[in-house]
Amino acid sequence: MDKLSDEDAEKLLRHLVQASDINFDEPENREILLQIVKGCESLPLALEFIGGKLNGGDIEAFQKVQSEWARGGSVLDSDTKMLELLENTLNLLVDEYTMDCFMDLGLFPEDHKVPVTALRDMWIELYELNQPRSLDEIIFVKELVAMNLVAGIIVRRLVGMEVDNYYNNHFLMQHDLYRELVIHMSQQNPLENRRRLIIDLYGNLNDAPQWWPKQQQSLAASIVSISTDQKVTPSWCNIQAPHAVVLVLNLNTIDFTLPEFLVTNYGYNKTDLRNFELLGSLLSLKRIRLEKVSISSLCDLKNVHKLSLYMCDVKEAFEDSSIDFSKAMPKLEDLSVEYCKDLVKLPNGFCAIATMKNITISSCHKFIRLPKEIGKLENLETLRTNYCSAFEEMADSITKLKNLNLLDVSFCFSLKKLPEKIGEQQNLKRLDLTGCPMHELPDSVIDLNKLKHVMCDKDAFFWWEVMTSYIPGLKIKTVDDMHVNLDWLF
Repeated sequence: MDKLSDEDAEKLLRHLVQASDINFDEPENREILLQIVKGCESLPLALEFIGGKLNGGDIEAFQKVQSEWARGGSVLDSDTKMLELLENTLNLLVDEYTMDCFMDLGLFPEDHKVPVTALRDMWIELYELNQPRSLDEIIFVKELVAMNLVAGIIVRRLVGMEVDNYYNNHFLMQHDLYRELVIHMSQQNPLENRRRLIIDLYGNLNDAPQWWPKQQQSLAASIVSISTDQKVTPSWCNIQAPHAVVLVLNLNTIDFTLPEFLVTNYGYNKTDLRNFELLGSLLSLKRIRLEKVSISSLCDLKNVHKLSLYMCDVKEAFEDSSIDFSKAMPKLEDLSVEYCKDLVKLPNGFCAIATMKNITISSCHKFIRLPKEIGKLENLETLRTNYCSAFEEMADSITKLKNLNLLDVSFCFSLKKLPEKIGEQQNLKRLDLTGCPMHELPDSVIDLNKLKHVMCDKDAFFWWEVMTSYIPGLKIKTVDDMHVNLDWLF
């Protein structure tokens, strides 16, 4: 259940402790009761747990709980019995893999949306989910949502996104209580032996937790998560995690000295990353996701397969970069750039990366066009440039992408035409033109023999309906047919 209102939370606690011989209408006693309600954070489960413990108790029992929480504490960090009860229940309900996925959600801050794509990247590396099992991680997500262990949120739904394994607009949110449970379960082993190291660090170095190592220490953790506030000293980190596969930095600071792998910023300001070139020394690094950071330059990322940039400042790094991308990122297969408001164009150098299979540029409203050399990406299979309102031109060389099977230019309001030779894309199977003000189709469209799905506005339906006589098995879906799948919304 969600949190109750203050009034309902007080009523519930009064009901649960009604056997106590205490008059809670007296101002002093009611103040104690309200302090306990606040400590339970209006969570029904917490209220029931504390109410059961205090039922029949005297005023001193209530005062003891109140005094423990008076300095801002709560049931989530002062009473392990409830967490142990939840842990035992969870162990009975979920299997090993689902439990791991549940635990990994605790790596991210409370009350924030966790991108499903970030989780997928982590799980592919952590649990060796190879291509034949590429949907396993989504099955785990749906199991967690079905069991109410997380809430599933879609900020924008696109037609056919599950068919294309496109989950960039899907997020999960973990309940505060469950994150405390994850931390509780993660801390049961000694610090040096923990598989997951979850660190919530606030203030300057003098405010570090008592258990924080005073000297540099090497740990066995394969998963490390560090959350900071705006006061943390940028270079405070004094741990070594040579076995870490994933490092999650939840930054809420203006600048930060970059240690290693995955960076997510949940603050309002973008973080200026220092030592970005350090990433080049991590030869086992395969996937990077940067969120709300300012990138002044790129570097050699020899073994990186996927680079995701979300709400970042990238113009300086992209436009002023002099690196040879084909040598700096020779194994890059997937490039995702979303909500980067200063992106105007991609560097031409990206088109020299022969391994590139997927490119997504979404909600970058200053983005104008793709590089003219885009046709050099012979292995490109998916190209998305959606929700880019200034995108006005699709390079003619796109017709040379012989392996392209999905082209999505939906809601590019300035894009008025397709390349004249679009029909040369013999492997194109899915085409999304929703929200594009196109008034005619190139004659070569008739040659798209493998095209199976077209998404378009209602006004364009007639043109594509005519194409069904020439393209066998072509299915057309208009914007009126699109709807939100409520199975994902909670």
